[in-house]
Amino acid sequence: MNQDNIAWHVWLGVILSIIPATIVVPIRFYARTHGSEPAGLQADDWLILAALVVNWCMAAIRFNAIVEDGYGVHASQLSTSTVSDFQKSFLAVQQVYFLNAALTKCSILFLYHRIFGISHRFTVILWATGTLVVTYFIICVCVSIFGCVPVSYFWDKAQTGHCINEVEFFRGNGIVNMLLDVLILCLPLPMVWRLDLGLQQKIAVTGIFGLGTFVCLVSIMRIVAFAHSNQNDPTYTTVDTAMWSSIEQSIGIVCTCLPTLRPLLLWIWKWCPGSSRPTPIPLQAMGKEGRDLQQPPRSSPSERRILQSSEELGLKQYSSASGYDHDGHKIEHV
Repeated sequence: MNQDNIAWHVWLGVILSIIPATIVVPIRFYARTHGSEPAGLQADDWLILAALVVNWCMAAIRFNAIVEDGYGVHASQLSTSTVSDFQKSFLAVQQVYFLNAALTKCSILFLYHRIFGISHRFTVILWATGTLVVTYFIICVCVSIFGCVPVSYFWDKAQTGHCINEVEFFRGNGIVNMLLDVLILCLPLPMVWRLDLGLQQKIAVTGIFGLGTFVCLVSIMRIVAFAHSNQNDPTYTTVDTAMWSSIEQSIGIVCTCLPTLRPLLLWIWKWCPGSSRPTPIPLQAMGKEGRDLQQPPRSSPSERRILQSSEELGLKQYSSASGYDHDGHKIEHV
């Protein structure tokens, strides 16, 4: 065995992180359709499933690079054609990584919309953030593909051409990606802390949304790993970056799914001997422009969709307080 072969870093990072992601997504789907209060599948569920599929594609490309293209071995020990093939796979995996990150972020945004979409202002913020995520995804794809002139110069340095500083580009991408994660993590916090909940309940709900902090920590490790990247030895010096990138994406999927598993846990709890169903947290939902729905609501059609349950987080909306039933119809008092 080659003592300088560190491909096992990629194997270890990918396998140990993608297995939990592969397990938690089907559990999420089951929880959404067979939990204590089945709600059916919506956009955020399908987006996270797409992210998982893309994550497996990324893993397949990395594994193929190890087996066929000498990933984990110094470039000086490989033929020129092998290094060229690796660079092609590296360019491909970049696009898959960008897509995976965008899908996961959009899934979180749609989850927020499903829970807090009753606020028009918050909905506008969500769509603006989603537009930013998609725009940044397109920019990253274009820069990574057309960062070399001609494009083929990325994998064939024998011809005349030039490239941007790839290490600096990916380091910058990692920083911006992490800042987007922090932004998305912070989005629901003002909504949560304006709710009429006890301090412990607010902290608990904040903790649920704060699970993505783990992704930010892994993103920092990925950024640090870029410091060891060398464009002259890509098959060896990008291994740790690949490892942390794979862990980052898989952990992102897991953290996105965890808040949606509560219905399944309640269903399991209900069947445990001597157990009683936990009391859900009452959610005094915030209305349009942040006004509490305990105030007399407007009778516009847009207000009739305000009562969307948030069972995943244990938040329960009281229809009697808002003046609407669970179907969004106004309660007539006689």
